[in-house]
Amino acid sequence: MKRFLLAFLGLLFFPLAHAQTYMGLGGPIDNSGQISTFSQSVSGLSPSTLNATHGLLSVCVDITHTWDSDLVLRLRAPDGTTILLSDRNGGSGQNYANTCFTDSAVSGIAGGSPPFTGTFAPQGLLGTANNAQDGNGIWQLEIEDVFPFGDSGLVISWALTFGANPPAPFSFDSSFLPIIVINTNGQGIGNDPKVIADMGVIYNGPSLPNHLSDPYNDYNGKIGIELRGRSSQGFDKKSYGFETWDASAVDIDASLLGMPAESDWVLHGPYPDKSLMRNALMMELARQAGQYASRTKHVELMLNGSYEGVYVLMEKIKRDTGRVHIAKLDTSDVAGDDLTGGYIFQINKDASTGWYSNYDAQTSPGSKMQFSHVYPKHADILPVQASYLAAYVDSFEAALKSPLWSYPAGVRYDHYIDMHSFAVQHLLFELAKNVDAYRLSTYFFKDKDSKGGKLTAGPMWDFDLAMHNANYCDAEYVAGWMYDEHCDNENPFWYQRLRQDSAFANELRCTWQALRTTTFSDANILAVIDSMETLLTDPADRNFQRWQVLGTYLWPNPSPIPTTYVGEVTTLTTWFQARGAWIDSQLAGTCLVGLQDASAGMQTVLLSPNPSKGLFRLQVQGFQLAEMHYQIQNMLGQVLRSGTMPDGNAALEFDLSALPAGIYHVSVRQGETLRVQKLVLE
Repeated sequence: MKRFLLAFLGLLFFPLAHAQTYMGLGGPIDNSGQISTFSQSVSGLSPSTLNATHGLLSVCVDITHTWDSDLVLRLRAPDGTTILLSDRNGGSGQNYANTCFTDSAVSGIAGGSPPFTGTFAPQGLLGTANNAQDGNGIWQLEIEDVFPFGDSGLVISWALTFGANPPAPFSFDSSFLPIIVINTNGQGIGNDPKVIADMGVIYNGPSLPNHLSDPYNDYNGKIGIELRGRSSQGFDKKSYGFETWDASAVDIDASLLGMPAESDWVLHGPYPDKSLMRNALMMELARQAGQYASRTKHVELMLNGSYEGVYVLMEKIKRDTGRVHIAKLDTSDVAGDDLTGGYIFQINKDASTGWYSNYDAQTSPGSKMQFSHVYPKHADILPVQASYLAAYVDSFEAALKSPLWSYPAGVRYDHYIDMHSFAVQHLLFELAKNVDAYRLSTYFFKDKDSKGGKLTAGPMWDFDLAMHNANYCDAEYVAGWMYDEHCDNENPFWYQRLRQDSAFANELRCTWQALRTTTFSDANILAVIDSMETLLTDPADRNFQRWQVLGTYLWPNPSPIPTTYVGEVTTLTTWFQARGAWIDSQLAGTCLVGLQDASAGMQTVLLSPNPSKGLFRLQVQGFQLAEMHYQIQNMLGQVLRSGTMPDGNAALEFDLSALPAGIYHVSVRQGETLRVQKLVLE
């Protein structure tokens, strides 16, 4: 022990003449899943204010541990500023033997190898602590063993050194992205409850620079903020949920960055997603495919005076006219049509906020699928409303389980669901090969029966570990269906069963063919990625100076790990091209929609031109001389035009140029005969 301390002290003082060093005591590292905290009181620091003239120079540690990649090391300053020193580096190697972290080191800790003897740049920035705080106070070394009950370890000693010419906080003053500034006024942000904070948003308009010195011109007021996420709460770059509040901490609706006014918002912090765009990208593709999906805006975040990097401002999934547009459910809605909607729920791992299915998960006998209430919230939903929703979902599942595809007799499963929305959701999940799909964060909604009433798949959520960004459940490979992957044995049985039905297989094939020529085309996807990359190139440089993780493993990154931001984006584009081609080669089913059948008497619906810029002609052939009914619907099933057609081989002309580009359904019904054609608006 004496030899280690002498070497340690020599390493500290050799390069740091006229510095002040404070030695901290060590102890065992907890391996039961708790964070070990080692505190050191600093007093008599002169000068006491930490800034670019005099401040924190280095943090040195001497640690024994039998598996270094289990460890996350952080430093917490007296004002709560937390700095990431090392995140799961070193593989199966052992020990941090006289390891010093300083921003001026040539080599980063992620590129080193155990026992990490010498000087390394941390994965965070020590200069963040030199933010004009008083350095006298309690400093803490936090060590987290992320693989509980595995290997053991010990902090022998650690030290802080202060002196002249320290690293300064990260310099950030302007961006072409909107800037969000949040100040919690000394309060820490926890998981729950929300803490009140001040928030300002600076946005001068598209293609215009935004400066920290500019006035708060998009929002200037109070918010309530908390941590959000499940596994993501373990990331050093946190994600946050917040509500816009008035001075009395009451929700108020506010329009942020041009999005419809609401009170509930999400600040998603991409961390293992080093493209910084996976969630925003898939939300955009979902909207182009006709689904509601959270609107997004990339921003840069300043939190309590610290630059936190690139974030994505997102709408929280919520019932609202500008979000999931379903009927409001009141406490008086307990019978008849009033009881039938609207509802939002999700498949999740928390039946304590919902209910259990009557059926087992896909490959896990005895393990029931779990559903969580989203709207109304679990605390607000009435027992009669919860029972109605559970019974409706149970009826759908029972019909889906029926060997004759009907339950009760004569009622198919598609009596209960909007089949097209399930096809779109399924394809979005599979195109991204989302490891969290189906079993986590998978949403559904149901409106009142008088407004359609079927169970609708969506909105989409949570794609940061998709698109070749997870190294488990075979998610890193181009080939393979995620719905058929026995990931945790918790996938619902729904999708295997749906794929066995020829009607759903045909719907899936038709939907894929239509979207593959528009939204899911390689050209469209690459254009969206290119537009985001153009917007993010400079902000990404700042983000990865703040979070020095390019080229390093962050759970659950697959190998090989790109070493540049351009490499991360290239990996994403390559993935989509290969994945789309694989689905092209594998998707079963037959698409007859819009094609003339050779059999005699086959009724057809003809649209021309198709694709169209809005003006098109609807003509029918082969129908008998009797009244026909037509409808034009968007991809959410909302009826936009409807009416009757005169008899026989009739034709009508429409102008839909006021509608957004996308895919629409044009249907003609005569008695029990229904024909549907897909219309592409450019």
